[in-house]
Amino acid sequence: MALRFRVKVDPDGPPSSPLGAVLSNLLLPARGTGRAAPTSPLFSGALPRLVYFRSKGCTVCDLVDMRVGQACARANVTLSIVDRWPKEGRPTGSAPYLDDVGNVVDADGSVNALFGVAVYPTFVLIGADGRVAWRGVGVRGETDTFDAYLARQFERLSR
Repeated sequence: MALRFRVKVDPDGPPSSPLGAVLSNLLLPARGTGRAAPTSPLFSGALPRLVYFRSKGCTVCDLVDMRVGQACARANVTLSIVDRWPKEGRPTGSAPYLDDVGNVVDADGSVNALFGVAVYPTFVLIGADGRVAWRGVGVRGETDTFDAYLARQFERLSR
């Protein structure tokens, strides 16, 4: 006897649970590509923009932080960093806010939810037309060549 499950999955829809969010981020990392990017009043400046979602305490994020910044600077892509705090040591304010250097501190997770982020690092590249050109989850390849990997993703902007 075999059991069959039929689940209707909308790759661009919101996940139904925290576990669903993690699985959809890992299994469907490019969901939303080609659609209009979510907007937030916390982001200002020119497009194209790379929204880099990281979490305090994420070792992989710490390894690629500098590479992400260098790749954006070379490609003339605006970088917006969204830092998600773990429950311990979270700032007292519950709403997202800009820190001293202009990064978004997503204290309540609302910016992460807006973009459907549940795994760190996550990258959302928004083209000059306001549409998601690329969405990546995790780090591909070696961390010391991650800037070159991002540069290849930025080539999607010229298409």
